Amino acid sequence: MLLTKFKIIQWNAQSLRPKKHEALLMINSHDPGVFAISETWFIPGSYFRLPGFSCLRDDRADGYAGVALFIKSTFTYSRIPLPTITGINAIAAKIQNVTIICIYIPNPSVISISDIESIFSHVSGPVIIVGDFNMSHLIWGGPDYDPIGCDLVDLMDSRNLCLLNDGSPTRYTAPDRRVSAVDLSMCSPDIRSMISWQILQEKFGSDHYVIVISFDQPSPSLRSFEPLLKYRLSRANWDNYSIEADANSHSVPLINNSNVEEGYNLFVEGICKAANNNIPIKKSKIGSKVSPPWWDVHCSDMYKRRKEAEINYCLTMTIENYLLLKKISAVAKRFFKKKKRSSWVRFCQSLSPRTPPSLLWRSIKRFRGSFSGRSCDSNDYSKWIHEFTNNLAPFSAANHDCLSSPYPSAFPHHSLNDPFSMVELLSSLQSLRDSSPGIDGIPYSFLKKSGQFTKSLFLSIVNKFFETAFVPESWKNQIIIPILKPGKNPSKCSSYRPIALSSTLCKTMEHMLKRRFFELSLCNRLKPIYLHF
Repeated sequence: MLLTKFKIIQWNAQSLRPKKHEALLMINSHDPGVFAISETWFIPGSYFRLPGFSCLRDDRADGYAGVALFIKSTFTYSRIPLPTITGINAIAAKIQNVTIICIYIPNPSVISISDIESIFSHVSGPVIIVGDFNMSHLIWGGPDYDPIGCDLVDLMDSRNLCLLNDGSPTRYTAPDRRVSAVDLSMCSPDIRSMISWQILQEKFGSDHYVIVISFDQPSPSLRSFEPLLKYRLSRANWDNYSIEADANSHSVPLINNSNVEEGYNLFVEGICKAANNNIPIKKSKIGSKVSPPWWDVHCSDMYKRRKEAEINYCLTMTIENYLLLKKISAVAKRFFKKKKRSSWVRFCQSLSPRTPPSLLWRSIKRFRGSFSGRSCDSNDYSKWIHEFTNNLAPFSAANHDCLSSPYPSAFPHHSLNDPFSMVELLSSLQSLRDSSPGIDGIPYSFLKKSGQFTKSLFLSIVNKFFETAFVPESWKNQIIIPILKPGKNPSKCSSYRPIALSSTLCKTMEHMLKRRFFELSLCNRLKPIYLHF
């Protein structure tokens, strides 16, 4: 069985919003599947986004404390409801086949061990529990033990949980102070042998070290999809494309009743081949690194200086290295803040009345640490997809084979049945704009930017379809995308609105037919008026 390395980053951020660039650095360096953050300091109702991750949060009313689970968007997850307990922030989710709980307890003296037990009792199966418990005990590296820490050890024994901490301090302190190990990690025994636990020698602007939990598990079914429109049309060499498309179209044999399907396939193959040679392909965003718009080489140098100071202090915990670390950390904090502000000022000064609105809003979203959106408690489509598809195509609906009828050998003479003309094709293409294509991935631009011979070939193929009633397979299939309605429960199929994507070549013929029908209807309405005068 194929095993993959599933990483969980555990970190006490002490206010995540101003440290978004630090979180991006960790994501780019370690590629975690889950980012478990305590002390997020988010105000309830505010929004925060990490690119490529879904977010589950439990915020405190005053905007302090709080926990969050950032889950890679390609993973299937469902939030597990937990009891609300005053003094504890906790969030739980089942990700793939493992349950992960993130907990933050700012003041253990105001809670009892039964409160923690009530949280643990709401989950079952393989589980990983992480968080800042602010409790002390010798077995996880604390300088001493306190009563609530002893109760937690007893609770772990009773629930058969394995401690992952190796006794290393999880929070850096001055050399003359006691070590601190308050960030705990534990798991169920059935997965303990597959987990490794490591503390990084960096703290990324916090006074807590970053913990990396690596978990070997069967390869998850990543829900990654190729983009429907895989070409960068804005960077296309349309002149060369038009020449190559015409050259490929010349190799298509003369269309007749017996080779209409072969001719259409050769036509599609020819324009796609010309597109592949002259239009760049979009790069997949999966696994790509993301950095703030204001990050430059000077920021990288400052980050390296702070990292060296953190490592030096971890290796040699002297008062000199401690003071140097504090100084460089303060300088780095001011430097990053100033860099972000100055970059924003330069961006604002660069704006002009000619600045495209799309560029403006895209840049604003990159600068902001928050966005207007809605968190989703689950992306497990298995809960509603069967009912959704049954509503789209109920069993009572007749199969398309049952709807077929003998095609008449001859139509009654009517203008609607005349072959399409080049004028109709060009006028229809003129009003069409690129949108998400169908299953063949061909946008309208492939026709609009093609040469005269390619357009003539497409016109002859469409007329032959119209004459023989032949329909290509790609024209019979649609891509259905469920769109979640605003404010609706994502676990119910009625909360989704279906969007159907058809072949643009098929829709081009539909637009020609609609235009002809509209013009004929308009003429029939005006004719009596013309005769009257």
